[in-house]
Order: sequence, then C-alpha cells, then structure tokens
Amino acid sequence: MVKTADSRLDSASLVCPEVFYWPGYMWVLNDEMSETVMSDQLTYMAAQGARTVTPLPEPREFRPTTMPTLMSPDYLSTDYMDRFRHILAEVRRLGMNFWLYDEGGWPSGAVCGKLVKENPELGAKTLNAEQVRVARGDTISIPPDCLAAFLCQGSESPRRLAPGATLTINSDNSRILVVTVTSSDWLPDLLSPKSTEEFIRLTHDAYRRAIGNEFGKTVTVLFTDEPWVSLNPWTDDFADGFLRSKGYDLMDKLPSIFEGDTAEDKQARIDYWDWWSRRYADAFFGRIRDWCRENDILFGGHLGGENSTACVYEGGGIGHPLRDLRSMDVPGVDTIWRQLWPGTTTHHWPKYASSAAHFNGTPWAMSESFAVYGAGLTHEQMKWISDYQSVRGINLFTIIGYPLSNKDWFVGGQRPTFCPDNPLFKFSIDYNTYLARLNYLLSLGEPVITTALYYPMRDVWVGGPDCHSAASSHDALARALLENQCDFDLVDDDVLEEALTLPGGKLQVGKMVYDTVCVGSQSWMTAASRERLSEFAAGGGKLLWVDNAEGSHPTGALAADTGSLHSFAKPLVTVTPECDKLRVCCRKLSNGRLYFITNEDSDCINCSVEFCESLPPVVIDAESGKCYRSSEAKNSSDGWSMPVNLPFAGSLLVLFTSDDLPLVPEPAEAGRTLLTLNDGWTCRRARTYTIGDHEIEVRESEDAGVPVSLGDWRSILGEGFSGDGEYELAFDCPSGVAQDATHLDLGSVKYACEVEVNGQALGRRSWQPFSFPVAGVLMPGANTIKVTVTNTLANQYCTSSALDRWTPTQLGPYHPKALQFEPDSLPSGLYGPVVIRAGAALIP
Repeated sequence: MVKTADSRLDSASLVCPEVFYWPGYMWVLNDEMSETVMSDQLTYMAAQGARTVTPLPEPREFRPTTMPTLMSPDYLSTDYMDRFRHILAEVRRLGMNFWLYDEGGWPSGAVCGKLVKENPELGAKTLNAEQVRVARGDTISIPPDCLAAFLCQGSESPRRLAPGATLTINSDNSRILVVTVTSSDWLPDLLSPKSTEEFIRLTHDAYRRAIGNEFGKTVTVLFTDEPWVSLNPWTDDFADGFLRSKGYDLMDKLPSIFEGDTAEDKQARIDYWDWWSRRYADAFFGRIRDWCRENDILFGGHLGGENSTACVYEGGGIGHPLRDLRSMDVPGVDTIWRQLWPGTTTHHWPKYASSAAHFNGTPWAMSESFAVYGAGLTHEQMKWISDYQSVRGINLFTIIGYPLSNKDWFVGGQRPTFCPDNPLFKFSIDYNTYLARLNYLLSLGEPVITTALYYPMRDVWVGGPDCHSAASSHDALARALLENQCDFDLVDDDVLEEALTLPGGKLQVGKMVYDTVCVGSQSWMTAASRERLSEFAAGGGKLLWVDNAEGSHPTGALAADTGSLHSFAKPLVTVTPECDKLRVCCRKLSNGRLYFITNEDSDCINCSVEFCESLPPVVIDAESGKCYRSSEAKNSSDGWSMPVNLPFAGSLLVLFTSDDLPLVPEPAEAGRTLLTLNDGWTCRRARTYTIGDHEIEVRESEDAGVPVSLGDWRSILGEGFSGDGEYELAFDCPSGVAQDATHLDLGSVKYACEVEVNGQALGRRSWQPFSFPVAGVLMPGANTIKVTVTNTLANQYCTSSALDRWTPTQLGPYHPKALQFEPDSLPSGLYGPVVIRAGAALIP
C-alpha cells in the first residue's frame, strides 16, 4: 500500500524513524553485478544508516565515449532482473527501503537509446532557424524539406513562404528565415504520449514483471532523473494541437519563437511555451504518475538545471518546473556542483518541489544531493546544505553516490563517493541518523505557510529584458521574505486561475490557504489571475504589488518595494536583534506546532527568538532523538521567547505541545574555561588512504607520534596525507579542575574526530560544536587525551599522480570539475584551542 504521513509526533518514531525516512545512496552500478559484492555493499550501507537505496544502472551503452563503464549483465536483460531480485531480497533482509530508478543512466526516458532505435519516428524533435541573407534581384528557392520559411523585410511582419517555393527578392534589407525540424537518434520525443507508452512498456512494465510483488512494500518510490526536452521542441501534432488550444495558426508565428520584441511576438512565444510545457507535463509526467498509482508506488524525481528562476533556458528539459513537479507524488530537486554552498547561495529553488507538494496536499518533497561536490565534502558542509533544503520544505533525500566499483579509472569519476574508500564514511551514521529524524519530523502534519509568492513564468518565457527584470525582482522578493523569517509557497497562473476566494481575506490554492500574496515585477500575468487576485484583495486579503509599474496595480493591491516588505509580511517568529541569516519553517501537528530554525551564515548566530505560541516548548535534539525543557525559555502574554545560539551549520527544533513527552534533563552548556591544553601534543599517521594504481589503498600505520603545534598537520604528515591522524596529550590536571570539569572543547577540527580520555571513549563528532562531556572522567594528576582526526580524500586527489595513467575520457567529464573544488579542503587537523570547561550556570 502507498505510504502516508502521520499528523502527530510519536516519541518512539522520533528515536528510530521508520525506514522510509532514512536517507540513502544512489548506488552506481558501473561494473559486474556480483551478488556477493552487492550483498556486502548493502550491508555497509545499512550499518551506516543509509537505509534507502536507489540502484542507478550505468550500462556500457550509457556514455561509451565519455563515461565508459563495465556494467553487466546487460541492462533490462533476464540476468539483470535476476540480480535485481537478489538486491530486493537483501534489502528486505536488512530492513531497508528501495527506490526504483527508471533509466540506464540519465536523462530518463530513452531506455539507453533503445526506445528510438526501435521506434525511429519517436526521436526528439527540435525547431531550428537559419538566417539566409539576400539582395535585391536574387532568386531564392525555399528548401522543400523545411517546416516553413519566412521573408523578413525591415519592420514589416514576416511573410510565410511555402516549402519548395521560388521567389525573386524585390527590395533591399531582406532576409529569409528558414525553420527546420531535426530529430534525435537517441533521445525520445517526450511531447508524444506514444514515447511515454513505449518507455513504460520497455522499462516500468519489465520491472513490474520482475519485482512488482514488492511495489508498495519494499519498493516505495519510482525515481525519474532529468527527463530532457530540447530547447525549442516540436512534435508531430504540434501545429494542430496548438490551433485547437490557442485559436490561431502557430505556423504563421514561427519567427516569434526565435526573435521579435513586439507584444505580438512575445504573446506568441508565451503561447508556444505554454502549449508544449503543458503537453510535456501531461504526456510524460502525468502518464507515469498514473502508472505508478495503478501499481501502488509513489512517483518522484527531479528535473535538470532547475536551480535558477530562468532555468527553462538552461539547456531545455523543463518548460514549466511547477507544472511538471505538480504531476509527481514526491516532487524533487537536484543539488549538484556546489549549486548550494555556504557563503555563495541565495536562490530558493528547493521551494519548486515543496510548493508543488503543498499544492497537491502530499507530505513529501525530495532532493538528490552532493553529486560532483568533490572529494573534500565534509559532513558539516553536508548538514548545512541539507538544512538549507529542509527549512525550505524538502524532507526526503537520496545521496549520490556509492559506486559498485571504485577500481582503475572509476576512482576519478563522480566525487564524492560514500563508501569505505572515503575516510569520512565511518562518520556517516551520525549524519544519516540526524537526517532521518529531521525528515520524519518535517513530514508530520501540515506546513504553516500563509504567504504565496507569484512565480512569473510567462515573463520568463518571453526571454530578454522581460525575463531578466521579472527574475531579478522575483529572486529579491523571495530573498527578502526568507531574510525576514517569512516562509512562502510559489504560485503561478495555472493555480491562481483555479484558486478560490474564501471569507476573511483568504485564498485557497490547491490544498493551501493564504492570507498574503506577493507579486514582483512582471508584465504578462494572465487576466484571469489578476481578476482572482483582485477578488482576493477586495475580500480583505493582503495583496502586495512589489516593484511593479505605478498604474498596473489591481484594485485593492498594496504598492510596496522589496526594502519595505518586512512592514507587510508576517514572520513566523520575531528575532532580536534582526538577523537575515536565520531561517525558519513551521509544521502544524495534531499535538502541537513544530519549528525548525537554521543558521545559514558562515559564522555563529546569537539572538533571541519569540514564538507566538501558548503551549509550553520542548526542544528536540535530532542528533540524539531526545527531548528536554529549556531552562532559558520565558513565557509572557505575547508567547514564548528563547535564546538561540547556533554555530555554523547549527539548527534547532522546538515543539510547542501539551503532550507529556518523555524528557531528559537539559544538557549542560559549556561555560568558563578551566584549563587550556594547546601545548605538548604529539601526532602520528594512524590510517592512510592512498590512490593506488588500481584502487584506493587503506593501510594502518604504527608510526610514532612526533611533537606538533595545533593547526594544519600538513607540515608534519604531508601535503597529500588523507586519513586518520592521531593526536595524544599527557597532562597533569589540578584536582579543582577535575572536580568542576564538564566539557572537553576541541575548538576547530578539520573535519571529524573521535575522542578518548584515559582510555574511555567519549564519542565522535562531524560538525560543531566539537565538545565532549568529561564529568567524572578526568582525574586529579596524570591524564591522557587521544583525539583521532579524520580529513578528506581531497589531499590525495590534489597531489597524487596516480590518475595520470587514465585518459580524460576514462576519468569522465566530472573529474576536472571536482578538482576545482577540492583545494578548499586541503587544510587538515586539530586546530583548537583545546580547553576544559565548567558547565554554564543555568538561568533560574
């Protein structure tokens, strides 16, 4: 049975969420699918909390000239399906969750070229325009195989010419625009329902026959990956379908698709994009969704290149992102190539997926994250990136990736890899557990969002200055809302035209109800949308018309600019002092309200947050699964206030509830410094990871420690050292310090660590604070501290010559990109300062 979400927090589920919520890896099948190897790797994944596996086949025919692989058996063959049945048996045995990837590589839809090979007439079709310069007196023959041709003379409207026609040019300043259609011999025409039917027949139905008994059980989601439509697509019945829909002949307006700045040109461009993107959403996404529902499985996935407001021009494949994503049960985004990164990211595109899910009233939106971030990616950075998406409504994650083989040239492929070849892999359980609990919590109940932001899709379709102006205003408005802790959904003309105005100044859009709608600079909103928004404003709704021309306001709209937005938009919380790097989302549960607060700054944030809530607050620690009361929470007639102190990548979960949840004592905060331990340390190589001739080699070391100053260890362990460095310190502890000590604070660590004091393991940390409890562990007199620090493989990739033996074709297109990122992670080691602290005094 297809899964549903809960409406209330369950304490047992918080401690150990059901398997559906756990993140996992896209498992890149790039070599012989040995049952023994696959069983071992699934066991490694499960042990690290990567409990949702998405096998990603990369057959030999996927990218034979740019990403050669050795996958066998052949994709979708009988032997291949036998291996999949083995995988499912192991997934069941290990209590894991399974997402079914729908292609051999990507983009989805081609069946690795088989679909078009068997059905040449279904190749993807693209409009092309060629300019032919002519002079007065020239006699021109129009190519008989073109779609259409046009005589363009100065400012006159283009005159359509019949294919095969001959004409003599009778004026200067003339040109011929010849429009042709080309077809792909690999990619299918996804505007044709016949292509989707063939895709389903060749792929989905084959899996159904092989493993369909697990649909809705172990297999929960069908994942589609970057289905692709060319820029300026065409399909066989385009002209007829367009005429029926729009009421005029597109064939007469083909030049407007490529050029022209008149209102008539722009309207034709909008109509062209509107028609094909609607056909795409229905013919591809809608039909696959219907198949999934018939087979008791959720339909999810993501588009390609959707990380900007003008994304429809970034290589094609989208058309209308919200329209496509609303056709999914689990709409998603792709987070790759450092599109999200601390200190550089400002865009809100995860909201494409979450807004679609909210409109549909479905619980989940997903992200595929971390492809080509480079081998230097740390769990602290991963937490920042996933928190960035989670606070914008993402609550399921698949992580790319875990390679079936990391031998020979595969070692230079997509990085990072999440497997035992990665020094940080042993720390993955902490990140995966944190994310599982967060996914569970942020799937509960309903989103508390009362503000909608208009997505100016039609202005984007126009292109040129209209697109730039609308996108810039939209992005600034989205940023201002978030910086003022005002959460929002994206709405477009599709949904506004069908919206319902409710009493009390409310607007129902799908399953959501808003009391505020913000509209940035735009010129091409539909008349039906403007009418609906006017009705909303007339009924008392707050319609903010931001950065628009003075005379363009609908009746009842409030004129505003981005800088004054905070005067109109209602935030979820009040922050003192104001902090534009604090992000907040909220969920309404049947047993309370849950707030998730994140730090998106590169530094720590210290502020006070006021919640307009009457029920008492409980702090939820997603790392441990424990709940406690904050002694610093204060109640007043306006609600509750709490101090918020978040380091880089820090976050906070607060539930306001009257439920009697199992609570633990509030964790002691680290307070004053009792003793500083920066001198007398030794360091040695404990485990070394080396890029060898055929694989990444891991060796334990018996090196003796050498004296070291805290800081970058490269001067001691070497520029290319990747692995575990073991620090040790013997020191005398005064009796008063041993008695009062509560925390060992390591300061800065690059990038994860495990700690022992006097032979007793204190735990491990992968992100700040690198602080460990030591109450009752330190002794008066002689003590020993051992800190094992783990860095990344970036040092090896940036210094090793082992990859020189492989050609650029073998290493693939992502190797150079990763090398651009990896130098950022070369500094490694225990930086400190290392201090022993007493507990902070609790506020009475």
